[in-house]
Amino acid sequence: MFLVVVTTFSKMGNKKLVYIAAPYTIGNKEKNVLRAIIVAEMLIKKGYIPYVPFLNYFWNRFFKHPPKFWYDYDNHWLAKCDYIVRISGKSIGADKEMKLARKLKIPILKLKFKK
Repeated sequence: MFLVVVTTFSKMGNKKLVYIAAPYTIGNKEKNVLRAIIVAEMLIKKGYIPYVPFLNYFWNRFFKHPPKFWYDYDNHWLAKCDYIVRISGKSIGADKEMKLARKLKIPILKLKFKK
């Protein structure tokens, strides 16, 4: 199985990495996660490789880490990405990610979901 994964990644070539920043804890958490996954799925269909930091929630359920660990972890991923997508909505964390993206000169695309 490991060889299949390695082979798959080696065939990805020069696909662009996209970080998805969005509200998570403010509002309906399940709806917020679903929106990020919908955007990730759209990006995959267009040939991009999205990173959805919310999915770390499941990892953390089994292997606990303090919040700072996850912020640092996600910021490392963000620094490697070619683009960042900011889904609309109030979010202190996503706003901090946008600030880092600007500092690193990562192009930003803003998306707004209809209610």
